Amino acid sequence: MIRSTKEGARVRRRTRAAISTVAAIAATTAFAVPAQADLTAVGPTNAVTGVPDWYADAAGNKLTLCVDDINCGPNSSLSEFLASDGSGEAFYWRGVSNDVSIGGGAVSTAFALEAAFPNGAGSPPQTFIRMRIKARGVAAGTYRIDSPYGSFNIDSDGVKVNVGPADVICLQTAINGPCDFASLLGVNPTGTKLMNFLHGTGMPAGYFGNGAGTSVVTGGNDAGTTDPSTGLTTFTPVNTLTVTAPDGTSNSTDQWMITGKQFDPNAAPLALPPKPPVQGPKPAAPAGTGTAAGTAVGQTIIRFIQVPAQQVKGTTASSLAVSRLALASRISISRLRAQGLRASMNVQRGTKVVRIAIYKARNGAKTGRALFTTTGTPRSAGAFRMTLRSSKLSKLKPGTYVMEVRAGRSAASLGAARTTTFRVTR
Repeated sequence: MIRSTKEGARVRRRTRAAISTVAAIAATTAFAVPAQADLTAVGPTNAVTGVPDWYADAAGNKLTLCVDDINCGPNSSLSEFLASDGSGEAFYWRGVSNDVSIGGGAVSTAFALEAAFPNGAGSPPQTFIRMRIKARGVAAGTYRIDSPYGSFNIDSDGVKVNVGPADVICLQTAINGPCDFASLLGVNPTGTKLMNFLHGTGMPAGYFGNGAGTSVVTGGNDAGTTDPSTGLTTFTPVNTLTVTAPDGTSNSTDQWMITGKQFDPNAAPLALPPKPPVQGPKPAAPAGTGTAAGTAVGQTIIRFIQVPAQQVKGTTASSLAVSRLALASRISISRLRAQGLRASMNVQRGTKVVRIAIYKARNGAKTGRALFTTTGTPRSAGAFRMTLRSSKLSKLKPGTYVMEVRAGRSAASLGAARTTTFRVTR
């Protein structure tokens, strides 16, 4: 079932799906692809998530819902996906290109296979294929987009273009009824043909990407070039995003941020963390059985004994630092205000405090005073996630910012800083 952008925005009722209609998209025939299905198979429905365990592409790659894993990037915990307000979403696969500088601005694309609750709290989850194009600040005119999944044109009015021609959403048997998850097999958004999941290079075993860093990719569709003298057509894979401006100039990128985790039938089943036990009233302290000089019967005597501070073997307070820091490389103002800024990282054993600061960026480095600071308290070593919400963050203007993270045993003994940049968009 294919829904238009306008209809999808009404059905999904999600801020991020409010798509501008100032751009038009037209499919072309530059990409020749085999006449075979796109998504080819779907796994059984998971009892915890309510969505399939996996989807398979034309090459037989089975990707599972990427949650509760440091390589799935920020905003990817199972508890966030199953949030009671119905705002959760998670990805089986996602490919987001770097910006392509063109026409005085920038163009980027994003493709995804994801799961969410578009009808809000209490509704069953749905799966869908999504394609988006963003063009910011480009001059007016028609731009040609050549992507790993197809070629098409967009029309810019010279202000801003946010194109989402169609989402493919699983069919429901009734309004707010369960989804037929197999209805996604063999269909795609208008103008595209998602056959194989793009696969990042240099990624950890079992992953198509890490949801944070960018790399060159493999898996794009084959584009056919016909020799007019012989009539022979040569097919080569397209793994880049190329944008051609109205004046004929073009630019491209081969860098993509990929999210994707291969299905492992032997992996431990997903499970929500147990809720903390409800604490009942504390029993009254037993009456004292003896006396001490100068004290009343039953009075407790407390002695404070000074002991040396313990150090964790192999680390000192100043050597503690986070690793694998990740967050969304781009976030819109509306999403920042609605969902906050979510970051994930790994912390070392002995870490008791994580301090996060946000700075304005200049040439990729922080500048000026911190615009926002906060601290978190990890409970154990390993993956640690924080969602930052503040009126100060809600007031951030479009631009590039630096997140600086430091860790330690206390706020007074923080280790080396780790930084990453992100962009706030309109």
